[in-house]
Amino acid sequence: MKTASVFVWLVCAVQFAVAQGFYRVHSPNGSDVWAVGKQGAIWHSLDGGLTWSAVQQGTQSFRGVTTRGTLVWIVGDGGTAYRSTNAGGSWSAMPTGSVQGFRAVAFPTGTHGWIAGEFGTILKTTDGGLSWAAQQSGTLEHVNALAFADVMQGYAACESGTLLKTTDGGATWNPTGGAGWQARLTAVAVRGQTVMVTGLDAFCAKSTNGGASWTLLNFNTDSRSDVNGVFMLDEQRAFFIGGGGYIRRSTNAGATFTWAMHPLHAPVSDVFFYDSLRAWVCSEKFNVVLRTTDGGTTWLLPQGTTVNVTWQQKLSAGGAIGMGMAINPWDKNKIYVALGRFIYMSADRGETWVQTSTIAPTSGSTHSFYISPKDTNVYVAAFTGGGDHIRQSKDRGRTWITTISRAFSAFGMPLEMDGSHPDTLYFAPEDGHVYRSTDFGSNWTDLGPKGFTSPCDIAVVRDSANIVYVGDSGPSRISRSTDGGQTWSLIYNGSSSEIPTIAVSSLYNHVGYATSWGSGGVQKTVNYGAGWTQATSTGSAWGVDIAKDDPNVVMFGVYGGGQSYLSTNAGSTFTSAALSGSNYGILAYDRATFIAEQSGGMYKLAITYIVPTNNQQTVGLIAPNGGESWNYGSVRNITWVASNFTDVRIEYRTSPTSAWQTIAASVPAAAGFYAWTIPNDPTTQARVRISDASDGTPSDTSDGPFSITVPSIALTPTSLAFGDVRVNQTRRDTVRISNSGTAPLVVSSATTQTSYFAAGRTSFTIPPGTSDTLGVTFMPTAVQNYADTLRLATNTPSGVVSIPLSGTGIPPTSVGQPFTLPTSYVLEQNFPNPFNPSTTIRYGLPQESVVRLSVFNALGQEVVQLVNGVQEAGWHVVEFSSSRIGKEVASGVYYYRLSAALTDRGDLVQKNGHARDFVKTMKLVLIK
Repeated sequence: MKTASVFVWLVCAVQFAVAQGFYRVHSPNGSDVWAVGKQGAIWHSLDGGLTWSAVQQGTQSFRGVTTRGTLVWIVGDGGTAYRSTNAGGSWSAMPTGSVQGFRAVAFPTGTHGWIAGEFGTILKTTDGGLSWAAQQSGTLEHVNALAFADVMQGYAACESGTLLKTTDGGATWNPTGGAGWQARLTAVAVRGQTVMVTGLDAFCAKSTNGGASWTLLNFNTDSRSDVNGVFMLDEQRAFFIGGGGYIRRSTNAGATFTWAMHPLHAPVSDVFFYDSLRAWVCSEKFNVVLRTTDGGTTWLLPQGTTVNVTWQQKLSAGGAIGMGMAINPWDKNKIYVALGRFIYMSADRGETWVQTSTIAPTSGSTHSFYISPKDTNVYVAAFTGGGDHIRQSKDRGRTWITTISRAFSAFGMPLEMDGSHPDTLYFAPEDGHVYRSTDFGSNWTDLGPKGFTSPCDIAVVRDSANIVYVGDSGPSRISRSTDGGQTWSLIYNGSSSEIPTIAVSSLYNHVGYATSWGSGGVQKTVNYGAGWTQATSTGSAWGVDIAKDDPNVVMFGVYGGGQSYLSTNAGSTFTSAALSGSNYGILAYDRATFIAEQSGGMYKLAITYIVPTNNQQTVGLIAPNGGESWNYGSVRNITWVASNFTDVRIEYRTSPTSAWQTIAASVPAAAGFYAWTIPNDPTTQARVRISDASDGTPSDTSDGPFSITVPSIALTPTSLAFGDVRVNQTRRDTVRISNSGTAPLVVSSATTQTSYFAAGRTSFTIPPGTSDTLGVTFMPTAVQNYADTLRLATNTPSGVVSIPLSGTGIPPTSVGQPFTLPTSYVLEQNFPNPFNPSTTIRYGLPQESVVRLSVFNALGQEVVQLVNGVQEAGWHVVEFSSSRIGKEVASGVYYYRLSAALTDRGDLVQKNGHARDFVKTMKLVLIK
């Protein structure tokens, strides 16, 4: 067990029996992830969110967390503020001097940071949290979020719609938000001069000039879902989260959006990206954190998460086949349902219900029900009781009048509101006509006969009000109008008896779903109803709806069969959950709130998540684990598995009695490996130990010994003297190289400084306990003394080994070709260099070639052409001096260039000095 100075890490694998939900999530490196939340919950992952350990510190909720490297800062209610300098290994309370609750913390650097919270509290530190000073915010609003572009420019989002800005490190804070903002601000993000701020009730605003002016983004959700968080990758790419768990992505600064598909159905509170690929989203209802490693395309729950899905009956009452639910346009938490002749209201999104009014004093059934978005006193219902008619109330259901009477289908919803023009209603009864009202049901206009048999549902496409769908019966048909109901085209003709429900989305208004009863399943359109294809073949499909905050989430029920079906991937696949009774209607309020109107009353879907936690610290060394033989100088991976601590310490020793030596004092535990360069410490009894870097516990050691092998090198003789050798003749000698070590001796290169001496091999290996010989050749080209060094690059601790070489060139006995021919073109360094008054340039031709050898000055001007013509294969020597060219040559740096080509391509050299076979330039220096 490990005890920190403030927090106690509990060894367990269960959930805490306290309130659940995280407020913030953060990561310093993409592997360490911190999530903090309700009643002292602090969770930590060391594998990017795959698995988690848990801490509970007191009962105060933590509302802010941020990290930089191994530094972690956490703040919360009641003025709680903690800091860790070793990635959570130990903690200390920060001396803020404030008793106000904190809601946000930000550290743009490891030293400069801010804390903000209740009643306009803003504190600043310049020493990483060791001391804090209060700043004057100029407001008494609670500060909910902070964001800093750097240590000078920052923003603070407040409770009642105020956005503050500082450009002097917090010395002064000034309002910078738009006039008239009323939403409770929840988050703010900044990249350069682009700022985005979010809030409740679908609020989101953007500035591209540091807050000087603002544009409101249209989130277009019928449920006005909250926008709880925003993260900007850059000035164009941003992610927004909120509502029932939606994750919106924009690649054009909020002009358009796409929605991520993921498995979480719960309100979310924060999103954080470590880089463009790795990110996390936390839930404010459950202790669960989603993770992505592909930039938000795929999101996953933590490993081992248990998901429970059940329907719970919330109201027992009878009703009629139809959709009687409506969301209060002014209070998004209130949902109404008309069952039979009664109207019920829920103020908590379907958890509890109370009867508020009746539509008729005697028996009757409601098939459609709407509340006016302009005046919530006004209700309209399609009602059967004393005949089929549309009834309207202007006093919240106390009194009703009939505005039109026409028989309509007993199996559907003949009434629909135009979401783009809320005063406009459409009515499709059984007389085959379509009626339209532009004053929310007070008066109706007959658009004429349209040839319908018995319409079950009518749907108006949001933000494309001229497109209207009708689902007909006997048999099932879908017709479409593109001129607001004036003319219609039959688009889909099915084999089932009817189309009970059609759902369209205000977010993806080109998408729609239609159910078929009793066969045919669910049809889908992606082109504004111009074509429909089957999404699923499930029989007896009835009510269907699309989540108001996420168009990828679709649910439908069945009339008979006792099931519901939910899709999170735009209808590609569905999962089922048992649902008692026959379905009349489905309301997908958001992706976390689903309400079903059933034959037995009202049901609400309950989805819960249980994430396992394991705080036990473990480490297991995988390699080396005994029996390995690792050579000196090679790089080998020490590998391990570890859980629930941040950094490991790696050590080794060479015998059971020797001291442990440090390989690495601190390596991220989640890395799982460390590349070790094997030291010069030969042994057959080596072992490695790996442990928690903070306190040494837990630890694990190699199960058995392994060997560290080291090669050695010995030379006999240690130098070579070739004596007198005639010019252009060769002499060969050998050096014996012995390896008495325990590892193979590798000679990776054998080189000399000049071409007069040459090693017979450039690389070779000598096994342990053996020796080998290396031949060295000496060939002088002039009468003089020669000296050089043969350098052997080895894998021994000594590295490069040098062998002195010497010899003397004596006059040749005859003139002619050198004794040996070069195997490739060669241009050697002139000798001597620097020179005065003359120097010799030597080059070799492997075959007869056309040659051009010229000398140039530092300006690239040709000084002299020494050779230009055909020469036979062999070694050639040319002298360069003032006397050679017949004029004085000044001191300085010169360059000589050899161009050579085989004779069949020699014209390239003769004409312009360029050849395809060989061109090389070298430097010579004349000093007078």
